[in-house]
Amino acid sequence: MKEGIQRQRIRNVVAARKYEKLVNDLLDCLEDKDLPWKFDHMATDLLALLLRDDHPLPPDAVLYFTQSIVHDSITIRKVAISAVAGILKQLKWPRKKVAMKPSEIVTLNIIPDHRFVHSSHFLWLWQLLCPLIRTALNNITVETYTDWGTCIATACSA
Repeated sequence: MKEGIQRQRIRNVVAARKYEKLVNDLLDCLEDKDLPWKFDHMATDLLALLLRDDHPLPPDAVLYFTQSIVHDSITIRKVAISAVAGILKQLKWPRKKVAMKPSEIVTLNIIPDHRFVHSSHFLWLWQLLCPLIRTALNNITVETYTDWGTCIATACSA
């Protein structure tokens, strides 16, 4: 068992090295100014597809994508924008999630103080809006108009 775990760790290290080598080779090709536009686009697409969640993209690739946001070609700009969005999503801090039931939130009698603490303010707004949302959802009607298509409207009894 320990030998298998050790082999898997070695494979992971080798795979990470191959990944970094592939990314660096693509970047070397992209830095070559004599590369035809078609291959430039294909290499940029391939580099964008190499984004991984478990391994961060090398800084040179991040620099390439940030510089490509203002590229002459619109396709490279689109790929660079989506790649930078993926990189930012990858770098986003993980948040600790707390499981709560909405019924428990509504039953709390929380009155916000003068400092408007965010969590208590949210709970107070939730308690205030829950009956209004429930009333609106109970009164939904579907109406069809020839010029607008199908509209969903709430019948308010005010």
